[in-house]
Amino acid sequence: MKKVLFILTFVIVATSCHFNKKYQNREEDLLEAQMVVADLFYTIRHSEFDNATEFFSEEFYEVTSKEELMEIFKSTENKLGYLDKGQLLFSNTMVSEGAINQGIYNMEYDVKFEKGSAKVKLVLTKKDDSKIKVVAYNIQFNNFLDKKTGN
Repeated sequence: MKKVLFILTFVIVATSCHFNKKYQNREEDLLEAQMVVADLFYTIRHSEFDNATEFFSEEFYEVTSKEELMEIFKSTENKLGYLDKGQLLFSNTMVSEGAINQGIYNMEYDVKFEKGSAKVKLVLTKKDDSKIKVVAYNIQFNNFLDKKTGN
């Protein structure tokens, strides 16, 4: 009887537990995030700024409005010209699968434009089975300010 009770208890406990597997810097996770960034860069390269805003999460828009993001894209294009290509400099991914499906992707790119280059840092997330979205976007380049007007 004790044996049956033990087995029954074990089965109940085992089936009620939620198991997660965590993966850090797994190649397939990096490739998935890189595809999203490549699509984002493609839309920026072709001045499809309205389409580019679709890559950003609701969390991003809690801090930065779509209008402000559009202004960042336009200002960057005015100062540096059209985006040519981006090269991945750094990445760090953390993905969990199981009861909780989520991913965090930190990426830094050296991006070449017609008139110069910039460092673009992105943080992307994936929740449950949704798409990977940008939650943080930072672009740094030396000639952001207009040297003639200071703007």
